[in-house]
Amino acid sequence: MDIDYLLSLQSLRSITHQVFNSLFLFTTTFGEDFIIMSLISGIYWCVRKQSALYLLFNFHLGNFINQAIKITVCAYRPWIRDNRITPVDSARPGASGYSFPSGHTAKAMAVWGGLAVYDFKRNKPIASFLLLIILVVGFSRNYLGVHTPQDVIVSLILGGFILYSTYYLLIWADKKRGRDWITAITLASILLVFYAKNKSYPLDYIDGQLLVNPQQMINGCFRGCGGIIGLAYGWVLDRKLIHYNETRGTWQTKLYRYLLGMIGLTLLFKTFPSLISFFISPPKAAFINGFIIPFYITAIYPILTRKL
Repeated sequence: MDIDYLLSLQSLRSITHQVFNSLFLFTTTFGEDFIIMSLISGIYWCVRKQSALYLLFNFHLGNFINQAIKITVCAYRPWIRDNRITPVDSARPGASGYSFPSGHTAKAMAVWGGLAVYDFKRNKPIASFLLLIILVVGFSRNYLGVHTPQDVIVSLILGGFILYSTYYLLIWADKKRGRDWITAITLASILLVFYAKNKSYPLDYIDGQLLVNPQQMINGCFRGCGGIIGLAYGWVLDRKLIHYNETRGTWQTKLYRYLLGMIGLTLLFKTFPSLISFFISPPKAAFINGFIIPFYITAIYPILTRKL
């Protein structure tokens, strides 16, 4: 049934002469890292730090669990399962590795869903619009032919569970100063890295080409572990030492602060990964690349703003 559904969407693309491709390629970007982190950074640095922390924990916890499920299930992409499926070419670079569950949908649920239930739950029009974004991102992954319906549905269910759990875990942590998750997160990350490096992976080839390179999936797990650890350490550092105050300054000051911070964030996304790959192995580079983004948002840039 899932393949039949994707084939029907593929027929729709053909009948409409691909007219909606650009729309859904744009929509799917609302589940991509750079867009999401640009939004969260603005909230953290200029609007409401606690809301941004909630979104960051949703994002990185969801990504951590998503990577663990991906390397456990090892589900191939739809066009590998059935050669009748032809995904939109422009969507394929962002759809590498295993298929289940959908990472874009999980990230969209973490952030747009987090905003809907945390900041705008009393504003029904905005909350409804944010939830619509999630559904459209999930549908776009099916429309573009890069995910099956079950990839999307499971991500939505898992994302909802994470939204609920993170909300109460942060309340629990805020009730007492010494409560943090450093030890638990570090141990969980060590376990995932060990599991990723030592488990067996399917090694299937088509025309002499390996369908999914296990090293790519291992690197993804290293990045996911780096992300959740970088967030945890930045969060604790702020609680104990930095005490960043996002409300200070006029709106002009906040805009300047955001734009200046975005220069650093853009460099970390677009330039830093290429530079660091020259000096260390891919798994270590993936870990550092995952670590540096949330740590920059929650610790490095807040410290810099106090000096500027």
